[in-house]
Amino acid sequence: MFNRRDFLQLSLSAASMPVFSDVYGQIGCSDESVDVLIVGAGGAGLSAAVSCHQHGYRSILVLEKAPSIGGNTLLSSGLFNSVDPERQKLAGVNDSLELFKSQILREGDFKNRPSLVSLFCTRTYETMKWLESLSMSFKSEINEGYGALFPRSHLPVEPHGTGYIKALNNYITNHRIEIRTNSRMLDILRDKETGVVNGCLVEEKNHIRTIRIKEALFLGAGGFAQNNIMCTICDPRLEGLPSTNQPLATGDALVAAIRAGAAVENLEYIECIPGKLPGQKERTVLHLFVGHMIWINREGKRFVAEDSRRDILREALLNQPDRTCFALVDKRGFEFLDKEHRDGIVRSVERGEAYTADTITELAKQLLIPAEMTVETVKKYNQAVDEGTDKEFGKLRLLQHIDTPPFFACPQVMNRHYCVGGVRINERTEVLDFQGKKIPKLYAGGEITSGLHGTNRLGGNGIAEAIVFGREFGKVLGDKFL
Repeated sequence: MFNRRDFLQLSLSAASMPVFSDVYGQIGCSDESVDVLIVGAGGAGLSAAVSCHQHGYRSILVLEKAPSIGGNTLLSSGLFNSVDPERQKLAGVNDSLELFKSQILREGDFKNRPSLVSLFCTRTYETMKWLESLSMSFKSEINEGYGALFPRSHLPVEPHGTGYIKALNNYITNHRIEIRTNSRMLDILRDKETGVVNGCLVEEKNHIRTIRIKEALFLGAGGFAQNNIMCTICDPRLEGLPSTNQPLATGDALVAAIRAGAAVENLEYIECIPGKLPGQKERTVLHLFVGHMIWINREGKRFVAEDSRRDILREALLNQPDRTCFALVDKRGFEFLDKEHRDGIVRSVERGEAYTADTITELAKQLLIPAEMTVETVKKYNQAVDEGTDKEFGKLRLLQHIDTPPFFACPQVMNRHYCVGGVRINERTEVLDFQGKKIPKLYAGGEITSGLHGTNRLGGNGIAEAIVFGREFGKVLGDKFL
């Protein structure tokens, strides 16, 4: 557990971020005022803006540090976990809200807050329907994503997270909600006597201004996986790893929230997933659906159940020689991926960053690993599929043989992906201080928060979390109009 003062001191030193509000009186600032101010224009922030508008608010401003909107949602695989009585029934999958809740709690080592888990699981399906009402489209089949541990992962029709951002932004554009890009929040302003948050300091075009709020400030700015120093402070083993995140995911809003008195927790739990090797232009995704692939190391051997928790997979890969392994699929596993991912694999093959061959032997030679052992490893895996039991590692999702050419493989290294810890919130998205008291008018949702996942996030819960809690924030504010 991190001490607030220690983490704040380290993070401020690492990021070289001055406390702008301390010198505010010396800065020439121009003021403006809005009812609702939202920081971050990814899945959480855009959902919050749409939901606020639908619940009666019209004076809404969204700030985005980057030159364009979308955040990490835009870059994601797009998986959205939900109990779905329609699609899961057609797929023969028996699921329930209680099972969903119990899995999140168990796989988070019961360091989750049950109230957040209950709210999340209850809201995911209605949030999917809400997205569909905004012209978002999901595929009909159900999958089990990497680290999801159960087949309840829905995949959008459009690649990655583009469908979510497009649907939300269409509403925002049609209803003239203002999004201001290249706008970086520097500090949160809080009345020293009442403790009420009344605005923030923002840097726009090298000019610092205040933006005052009447009703609420919502933080939907994501995590800090691109901040190497902050990640290293939280987990020294992750120093120097690449990140899957958009470049500006550096934790500015988290540090500002800590300075404003917000409690933080679980910051030491940083999720990693396979991603780009240093110097690569794009990520090669062969690992997405765990039932169709295996991991082999430089000895040509499997070393973990590929459908394990994400933190277990991280530890297993980080303990391999050179912290590297290879994801391997056959033709059917390749074709199970959507066109966007298949096209990316083809581009990687053309650049020499992924490999394909008509035999496992030839593929192993291209990977510079022992061919005989690799052939034996695939043979043993196929036997496990026949027997329905992986005696060696305990993999449960034994969906198919790996036996149909051509075969594909690519190197895998861990990338920093998702910050499980963050500011503490309650089920109304209200930010809490270290005494458990609400910080008036300060709210948050998505990756910047903590409490839903505990120590480990299930794959497919990230986008769902951002949109569920962004939407919930608007509903909470909307209670004032009831």
